[in-house]
Amino acid sequence: MHDSLIAEGWIQGKPCQVTVGTGASVTIAWPDIVTGQPERKPSRTFVLQTAAGETILVLKEAFVELALGRWALRIWVFVTEVTDEFILGLDVLRAYDASMDLG
Repeated sequence: MHDSLIAEGWIQGKPCQVTVGTGASVTIAWPDIVTGQPERKPSRTFVLQTAAGETILVLKEAFVELALGRWALRIWVFVTEVTDEFILGLDVLRAYDASMDLG
């Protein structure tokens, strides 16, 4: 059983599971999901902290096109090795004034 809200998304035409991370302040992708996408080194060293208090080093940033439902978002995401393929964080949810329709 998974305690998160999961949606089916597409990154550059490849399916992926998108975890809507209302507790995540930034959007994060697994390295395999962003292979071949434009990337850059972060402007500074970022270290993310998990809900369990563990720290995770950001490997790079990648520019992705995320298709989610009828929306196509072009966004920069942090790339790091986490459990979920793609975590949609509050940075993107707020920037796009997102809301959830669960009905």
